[in-house]
Amino acid sequence: FLVNKGGVLLYLNDGKGKFSDATQARLGSTWGSGWAYFIDLGDVDGDGDLDLFAQGGKLSSSALFLNDGKGFFTNLKASRFPANIEGGCERFLDLDGDGDLDLAGSVVLLNDGKGFFKNLPGAFPPSLGGGAGLGRRGRGVAWVDLDGDGDTDILGLQTTHTGPFIFFNLRRHLQAPFLPTMGRPYELRFFGGPGKAVLPLLSRKGSRVDLGPLGIFRLGAAGTAPLPPVWFTPSGTARLFLPIPKVPALLNATFYAQGLVLEPGSPAGARLTNALKETVLGI
Repeated sequence: FLVNKGGVLLYLNDGKGKFSDATQARLGSTWGSGWAYFIDLGDVDGDGDLDLFAQGGKLSSSALFLNDGKGFFTNLKASRFPANIEGGCERFLDLDGDGDLDLAGSVVLLNDGKGFFKNLPGAFPPSLGGGAGLGRRGRGVAWVDLDGDGDTDILGLQTTHTGPFIFFNLRRHLQAPFLPTMGRPYELRFFGGPGKAVLPLLSRKGSRVDLGPLGIFRLGAAGTAPLPPVWFTPSGTARLFLPIPKVPALLNATFYAQGLVLEPGSPAGARLTNALKETVLGI
């Protein structure tokens, strides 16, 4: 596959390194007009063959070509994508961990497993460009687990702002909105899902131990203190406030925090969040 101002081009290899143009025979004239900026391949409908998403700069000028299993493609974007949704740099990934390929970039489109996509509004915080995620100026995305909690985060670029932009996946995530300061409460804010709970963990030392399905344990094995579990609210957040007394010995003390997200009734679903390394400040 190639992309250019004319759209998407398909060249077949004869097995000897020679290519012939099969665009009209295999793709047809379903692209329309204008630039195709990049493509992504993946099995979106679960039938075992590779389908094609072609990005035209925004979703309204993009295409979703489904493979019939013999290498012939039909653009079914109109029936597979929600209407009136604008994106900019979507690519395939399994964002929600359900085993099928979703699309994410400037917007998030979740796959139902059969190749039909629905918009997930509010998936991104407001961007610098006004709008969600990378906005319409998004021009590049990459998927990587940036914080080591076992889910996929998003690294993106825009054409109008210096970057990159980082969006952490909040399926299980820990953040501290404010630095720990003596004489003030320190907040641990966990993200998970409704009906789940989190077991907060604190330690004076850090480590890195791979616990398999549980994830990466980043606290010191000795001296880790579990705190009482906290239930997630319907919005998927759990907050814990820890008092930090004005004790001179705590100044510049380092500690580590992590959480174990629990699924009641499903012990195998427990997963560790990312970890934080913090240093106590004075007033």
